[in-house]
Amino acid sequence: MLPSDYIERVYAGVLGKTIGVRHGSNDEGWSYEKIRETFGEVTDYLFTFRNFAADDDTNGTFLLPLALRDYGLDRESLSDHVADTLLNYAPDHHGFFWWGPYGVSTERTAYDNLKAGLRPPYSGSAACNGPTIAEQIGGQIFIDGWGMLAPGEEALAADLAARAACVTHGDNGVYGGMFIAAAVAAAFDAKDIGEVLRRALAVIPEDCTYARMVRDIRRFFGENPDDWRACLAYIRKNYWQDKYPGNCHIMPNAAMMMLSMLYGRGSFSDTINICNMCGWDTDCNVANVGAILGVLVGLKGIDWKWREPIGDFLAFSCALGDQNISNLGQVTYELAALGYALHGEEVPPQLRRMTARDARRFDFSLPGCIQSFRAEAEGGDAVRIFQVAQPRRTGGGALRLLAATAEPGAPVRLFLLTYYHPSDFNDSRYDPSFSPVAYPGQRLRACVRAPRPLRARLFFEDDRTGEIQRGERVCLAPGVWTELTLRIPAGTDARIRRVGLEAEGAETGVDLVLDEFAIEGGADYAVNFAREGVERWNPLHEEISQCMFNCGSWTLEEGRLAGRGAPLAEIFTGSTTFGDGCAQAVLVPRFGPAHNLEFCVQGAARCYAAGLAQGGKVRLYKKHRDYAVLTEADFPWELGRAYAVAAEHAGGDIRVLVDGREVLRFQDEENPYLRGSVGISIFGAGRCDVESICVKEAESHA
Repeated sequence: MLPSDYIERVYAGVLGKTIGVRHGSNDEGWSYEKIRETFGEVTDYLFTFRNFAADDDTNGTFLLPLALRDYGLDRESLSDHVADTLLNYAPDHHGFFWWGPYGVSTERTAYDNLKAGLRPPYSGSAACNGPTIAEQIGGQIFIDGWGMLAPGEEALAADLAARAACVTHGDNGVYGGMFIAAAVAAAFDAKDIGEVLRRALAVIPEDCTYARMVRDIRRFFGENPDDWRACLAYIRKNYWQDKYPGNCHIMPNAAMMMLSMLYGRGSFSDTINICNMCGWDTDCNVANVGAILGVLVGLKGIDWKWREPIGDFLAFSCALGDQNISNLGQVTYELAALGYALHGEEVPPQLRRMTARDARRFDFSLPGCIQSFRAEAEGGDAVRIFQVAQPRRTGGGALRLLAATAEPGAPVRLFLLTYYHPSDFNDSRYDPSFSPVAYPGQRLRACVRAPRPLRARLFFEDDRTGEIQRGERVCLAPGVWTELTLRIPAGTDARIRRVGLEAEGAETGVDLVLDEFAIEGGADYAVNFAREGVERWNPLHEEISQCMFNCGSWTLEEGRLAGRGAPLAEIFTGSTTFGDGCAQAVLVPRFGPAHNLEFCVQGAARCYAAGLAQGGKVRLYKKHRDYAVLTEADFPWELGRAYAVAAEHAGGDIRVLVDGREVLRFQDEENPYLRGSVGISIFGAGRCDVESICVKEAESHA
């Protein structure tokens, strides 16, 4: 049976991982000497971020375990399913974990192997890629999530990790993954860090290089327990980069992780600070030890100074733009739900609700978790938001908004950013790109309570105009839960920048508690490319607003989205919550054999596509790794002419229409895709213009 505090401890591990990435990101690749000379003794974050951009450590750690959600719980097939999950969520040769070419980046090498048809364990093996590539650091830095699925069960964690890590790594690259996952698992019920390391060591081969290193660093610590810098000198002499080739070998970095955990003596802050000062691959190393120590010490052992600057926000850089806007609470719920399912235990009702894929819901039951909500007060008044443990309507906690100095009638806002721009970040780390998480046609819902009379209403903001549109003011009776709702007007091309709650008091100050907040119901909107722009992150990273390209080249030309590619071009937009309804794109084929609308897009490897095909055809495809034709019909089409290609779908029943006329109909009875984003694809060496994309979900989703 899973421990009673399981969800909270997973959250502590997720926090520890994310804190570690952020803490180590600014001195990655630096030496101890440079860090010490520049910052002195490291005791805090080295830099304050507007928002922290995506990182490969969190991409891999929190997205790859979704293999269990997307493909099932069968452990025997887990390696294949992780491989498919990697291909599904990693954009083609950018984002996610892209930093080097084939034969340099282990992940790029394995990705290309998978694309070529090589399956695990060969895709990441030393036999295929050579021992240097196979033993780089990625086998352990993407692995913590598997340990969070197996609390107190290091053997299970090691098994899951081995099956996952072999997709991209081999030999000590896999053993390192097994060790770290087992350490995370052991941290759930171990009494101290020494026990964690002993239990993790027991699950990897006794004679492997990784195990010998762990035993050696433990021995050195036992003989020199008070001087971590002496241990660092020992590591440099015996386990440094000169002895382990490649861009970022697992062994030197793992040795510094062992050092920091031993000399940190179970303190979260001491451990991550020591690890950061050691240098080398600091974001990866500090993230791994942060996850282990987070689970070990729990939320009470993580100083608030590490949590507050993050605000629970998390950006990904996967193939789905709306999934790239996330938060640590949501990641926790996804992992915890998988942990319950993997152990054959009933998923708690609130956890099922928070992980349902039909809407975006936010609750505040995790201690200190604000789910990336923010606050502002007009006039610059001080305003705070914080999680409170007081019972809410559905149990758990709530989010409190407090503006003690707000003048009577001055609006105070509690809000969630639903779309991000490059200017919201300090850099373009791992190439994030975003689609909104709120759309015209959808409904905002919240439940609020105030200790004294207040007026409150929901609002949303149009990104292009900056205009805030508000719902009806509601007078809150003191101490009474009140539900607020607001529908974003349907049938427009508004790009929603933020949604939230606006409150004003008749007296000085605002004090309000928010229960669960939801963005739900059916979208009814258009993407008019004449009104979109180019998001410029850096000279090598540009995106079309609201869109995430997977492959090919995509620009804006004369008010249209212009795509070209060989052999494939793909771009996605919209929300993965979109369900039954109709998607339509106005396509102008310019060159090439096939031009498609995509719908129910669940990633780069899972979607349907319908469109104009060579030989005067209209075809319907289903993509699982590759596109397969489901059905086709004759339809003579011409280059240079505009066609409105639409797909109506409900529960696997699909109708394809061109210019309003039904051309195809198909019932997919084999694991149909029921939800997902929309997009455009071009097959072969081709070029296509797109005037607009429209989505209208069925009324049953409204």
